[in-house]
Amino acid sequence: MKLNKILALALLLVVSGSASALTIVGSNHDLSSTNTDPAAGLHLEGICVYCHSPHNAVVGAAPLWNRTTYTASYTMYDSDTIDMTIQSAPDPYSAACLSCHDGVQALDSLVNLPYLYQTAQTGNFISWGLVGEDLSNDHPISVVYNPASDAGFDTQANAEADGMVFFTGTGSNQVECATCHQVHDNEHGRFLRVANDASSLCLACHIK
Repeated sequence: MKLNKILALALLLVVSGSASALTIVGSNHDLSSTNTDPAAGLHLEGICVYCHSPHNAVVGAAPLWNRTTYTASYTMYDSDTIDMTIQSAPDPYSAACLSCHDGVQALDSLVNLPYLYQTAQTGNFISWGLVGEDLSNDHPISVVYNPASDAGFDTQANAEADGMVFFTGTGSNQVECATCHQVHDNEHGRFLRVANDASSLCLACHIK
């Protein structure tokens, strides 16, 4: 009985330790007024509200999404060296990220503003990680991951085993921003899903 209790306690500690890493508190994704300069116009005390709403959320972008819809005209990645299919516009999973990171929409341009917060701001863009609307010089997103069309890529199963996540598409096989980035966890810096020491994140997909 004592051994079972010890094992249960050990498991609880492991699970608790893993869960504690999944936080944006104090990171660059913490846009609350307690973590940013109120003079910059970010006055909301809440952290989650900049992206999520418990009620009347936007359907389709991300779970309980709270950012206003912005229809941008993005220039997608294109190259003679890529043999995989790239969508004509970012899919919702990546469009959600671009709602801040294209530098066009205000950070607190929200669907549901918190109680007593009456007017959304019209500026206050992030000063880091801006990719703009021209995505032709960034890693391709909304691209169908199909190693069969290019021998330079590992199988999707191996990439997933190395920590990558794929979205949308037939069989959930598209590369999106969140394939490489974990928005709620900055343990590895730049919100990467895995550490990129010796390009290990890149090598999860690319065979070099």
